[in-house]
Amino acid sequence: MKTGYWNYDYTLALPEGGGATSHFILETSLDLTAADIFDVYINGQSSSFDGPQTWLATEPSNPGLPGDIYGIKFDDLTETMTLRINFNSYRVPVWADFYAKDGNAGGQGTNAAWNTGLLVADPTVAAGNGTINNHILAPDTEIVQPPPGPTPELPPGALLLLTLIPAAWAGGRAKKK
Repeated sequence: MKTGYWNYDYTLALPEGGGATSHFILETSLDLTAADIFDVYINGQSSSFDGPQTWLATEPSNPGLPGDIYGIKFDDLTETMTLRINFNSYRVPVWADFYAKDGNAGGQGTNAAWNTGLLVADPTVAAGNGTINNHILAPDTEIVQPPPGPTPELPPGALLLLTLIPAAWAGGRAKKK
């Protein structure tokens, strides 16, 4: 049984009338490998991800992405208005960015969302409850066992207001297992 890892849990709820999520990109550290992420679930179903790699703002599949983002991409998504991504990692949480796009094929009706801090430098303060400069928690470069006792956790009600999709919300948490 694996112990001493961090659990990352993200929820993106789309507003009524929007398309279901096509893909979700989570920024990670440059030296993260696919082996650093395990037990991946999307809406309760075992899943996988692409990357890590640099996802380009110039790609047609990433409309509105304000800048390139290095990380992992989840695109084995179910057709629901609420997306929940959950995975484990031995990498400690740090502040990072995300980008998500709906399933429409581009042009009119395509919606995208990202944290409003995407073009702002990631905060260097310790991970904790809530958000800092509109960033969310993601796996870092360091592989460190979580300290004994309580670990930082975002409560289920801690949600981030996103851009481009009115009333879209995202939440994340990292906790020790």
